[in-house]
Amino acid sequence: MNPSKKIIELHLSQLLADLNKISKINISYISHFHEIETNFFLPFSNLISIDMSHCGIRRIGSNQFISLRNLLDLDLSSNLIRSIDNETFRGLFSLLKLNLSSNQLESLIGFQFADLNNLEELRLFYNRLHTIESMVFGSLKKLRKLYLSGNCLECVDDHVFSSLVSLVDLDLSFNSLIQMTAASFVGLRELRRLNLNKNNLERLVENQFVELSNLEELALYNNRLSVIERGSFRMLLNLKKLNLLGNCLRALYARQFEDLSSLIELNLNRNQIELIEADSFVGLRSLNKLLIEFNRLSKPFSKSDHETLSKIEIIKIACDNQMT
Repeated sequence: MNPSKKIIELHLSQLLADLNKISKINISYISHFHEIETNFFLPFSNLISIDMSHCGIRRIGSNQFISLRNLLDLDLSSNLIRSIDNETFRGLFSLLKLNLSSNQLESLIGFQFADLNNLEELRLFYNRLHTIESMVFGSLKKLRKLYLSGNCLECVDDHVFSSLVSLVDLDLSFNSLIQMTAASFVGLRELRRLNLNKNNLERLVENQFVELSNLEELALYNNRLSVIERGSFRMLLNLKKLNLLGNCLRALYARQFEDLSSLIELNLNRNQIELIEADSFVGLRSLNKLLIEFNRLSKPFSKSDHETLSKIEIIKIACDNQMT
C-alpha cells in the first residue's frame, strides 16, 4: 500500500472517531443552510443537542436525523420551513425537546411525530398553522408541554389532543379560535395550565372544560366572551386562577362560579359588567383576590355576596360604592 494513502486513511479514521465524540452542535445564524445535505449528520452518532436556529433553512429531507438515536434536543426555530413529512424525524426515539417555532408551517397532516415516543416539549408557536389533523399527536404519550400560540387556527377538531395523556401545559393563545367544545379537550386529564388568550371566543357552554379536572390555571383574557353559561366551569375543582380580563361580559349571574371551590384569583377587569346578580360568587370558598375594575357597575354587591367576599384579602372594584 502506498504509505501516503495509508496515512490519509489513518487520519480519516481518527477524524471520524473524533466526530463521534462530539455531543453538541450549534450552527445557529449561519444563513447559507437553505437545505440540510443528505447524510450531513451521519458522522455525529453521539450527538445529544443540535441548534440550527436562524439558518434560513427552507427544507428538511426525509430520514435526515435517522442516525441520531441519542439526540435529546433539536432546535430548528426561526427558519423558513414550510412543511415536514412523515420521515423527517424518523429515528429520533430519545428526543425530549423539539423547537419548530417561528417557521412557515401551514398544516400538520399525517404522522410527522410518529417516532418521537419520548418527546416532552414541542414548540410550534408563530407559524402559519391553520390545520391540525386528529392523529398528528398520536405517538406523543409523554409530551408535557405543547406551544401552539401565534398561529392561524380558527377551530380545534374534537379529540385532536386525546393521545396527550401526560400534557401539563397547552398554549393556544394568539390564534383565531371562534369556538371549542368539551370534546376538544378529551384526554387532557393531567393538564394544569391552559392558555386561550387573544382569540375570538364568544361563548362558553355548559361542560366546556369538563375533561380538565386537574386544571389549575385558565387564561381567557382578550377574547370576545359575552356569554358564560351556567355549568361552563363544571369539574374545575382544582382551578386556582381564572383570567377573564378584556372580554364583553355585561352581567354576572347567580351561581355562575359555584363549581370553582379552589379558585384563589378571579380577574374580571375591563369587561362591560353592569349587573351582578345576588349569589354570583357563591361557592368561591377559597377566593383571595377579586379584580373587577374598569367595568360599568353602578350598584354595590348584594348582601349575600358581601358575606361570601368578606374573607377576601384583595378586592379591586370601580363603582359608586367602592370596596377595597
